[in-house]
Amino acid sequence: MTNRVLLIVILLHVFFTNAQQFNIGDQDGSALTDSRFQDFLTGVRNDIRKYNPTQIGKKTKGSPYFNTSFLQGSIKHKDELISTTLYLRYNAFNDEIEIATNANQTKPEEAVLKRNDIICIINDETYLYLAFHDKNQKNQLGYLIPVFEKNIIKLLKRKKKNYLEETIPRTSLERAFPPRFVDEIQYFLSLEERTPFYLGNDIKEVVKNLPSELKDKAKAKKIVLKRIKDEISLYSALNQLMVN
Repeated sequence: MTNRVLLIVILLHVFFTNAQQFNIGDQDGSALTDSRFQDFLTGVRNDIRKYNPTQIGKKTKGSPYFNTSFLQGSIKHKDELISTTLYLRYNAFNDEIEIATNANQTKPEEAVLKRNDIICIINDETYLYLAFHDKNQKNQLGYLIPVFEKNIIKLLKRKKKNYLEETIPRTSLERAFPPRFVDEIQYFLSLEERTPFYLGNDIKEVVKNLPSELKDKAKAKKIVLKRIKDEISLYSALNQLMVN
């Protein structure tokens, strides 16, 4: 199975013929006459490509999705609400937000164009397309989900599905494994609006890799970081750190 990078799109309906077909939350339609909005729609239309889904073999265990269903979502462009009538689904293997015209679809027709000024909201999770530093301190681009934000600090997470090839045993002592998807959650931290950097993929590692300035502040406030065992206790500790 190859990891094919999916090209594609943001659009409000698959069978778009003119701007009157779009619901942008303006009941009297006045926003449709805004020339800037019309220009945006024109640019989006020109960028459309047909979606080409990754082929998954029948023997593959798991899926590239944390939630296989399309859920009603919304899309913002430069903080302006564009649509609340789309059905969206995050493909955590290909790092794509897929688009459907109804909740009963199983295959996507398009995907959201990857741009940092386009924000998607699915099931109360906000997907931001951002630059970040990965675990090897290399620059990457991808979808991050903010989970905590206060004052100068922002904690984000990245939901991933890693694909593992089939394992064929070479001896009777080894186990066979089918091709499969494996879950991974990565955490990132941004201080003072700087580029988010990798903290870890479990809470223990996240706490260990907190910047020294936060560890010193925790010590001064008598916050015992070793007691942090889950996301809730992590958010609570960060909240206490940001209280003056």
